[in-house]
Amino acid sequence: MLVNNVNTGSPYKEGDLYVYQGKQYSIETRKFKVKSITENDKAIKVDLINNDGSIIPANFWKNSNNPNMYKIDDHYALVEISEGDVVDFTGFEYIYNGFKQFNPIGGYRLSEDTVWSFTASMDIDKVVSVVATYLASIKEEALRNACSAALQSFMPEFIKKPAANKHHHNYIGGLLQHTAEVMTFAYNIGYCLQCDLDVIIAASFFHDMMKIEEYTDEGNYTLYGTLIGHVVGSAECFRKFAEQNRVSGEKIDAITHCILAHHGRKEWGSPVEPQSVEAAIVHEADMLSSRVNPIFMLKDANAKKDYYNKW
Repeated sequence: MLVNNVNTGSPYKEGDLYVYQGKQYSIETRKFKVKSITENDKAIKVDLINNDGSIIPANFWKNSNNPNMYKIDDHYALVEISEGDVVDFTGFEYIYNGFKQFNPIGGYRLSEDTVWSFTASMDIDKVVSVVATYLASIKEEALRNACSAALQSFMPEFIKKPAANKHHHNYIGGLLQHTAEVMTFAYNIGYCLQCDLDVIIAASFFHDMMKIEEYTDEGNYTLYGTLIGHVVGSAECFRKFAEQNRVSGEKIDAITHCILAHHGRKEWGSPVEPQSVEAAIVHEADMLSSRVNPIFMLKDANAKKDYYNKW
């Protein structure tokens, strides 16, 4: 989509002071990844991904009376940017109706950086410890060994991959965080309902494991993701480790079913739909984690950091 200016015609540059709505702000240049671009009669709204994974909007008002803001000679200086582009915006962050926004008063330009590194503020060691603690609680020794072997095998990739392209946990460490959340939610529900916790823990741990092959570190789809996908891939991965460690066949099938059914519905990409209570729990835990995360990431960065460090 064509959106307004590159740093042309604006008198504002990084380091300048600017007074807006009675408050003074320092102009800065910040790097964002473009999440989405929408347009209405009044403005073009660009949702930007911060380097902590949170979303902050920037609005380009079409009827601004301030020629120094977005218009040059009553026309937009058009530059093509698209969803997924990495863009350097010059302006300031402010709060509007309780939510953060970025005012790109100094313009923007496509970034020279083609790789976008983004992460959530979390204590990775503590989140890994959460996952490892649940795995250690598995009663069946062969299954416990299979899960521990997988954790050690995939650790370098597991702790840095995003869990999705754009919908949830779409930042470095997102897959680790999402997995820990699903294990926590599913375990507690399963405990209350007196379900097979071994099945629930193992399935929750493996359910998205092959997202390490489905996505690049920047959250782009790989050929593996297009041709195979993480649902089938994760089930195959689990069966490999389970068979190597001589997990019982009945337990392998029960966990494989949970992994294959974790998207819940066939129209949502699930090869099968949940046919056991454990599979239904893993699916609901996965949905809860994925739906809460986008809302949670809008919260204050310091609150997020405190939350992650309490894992």
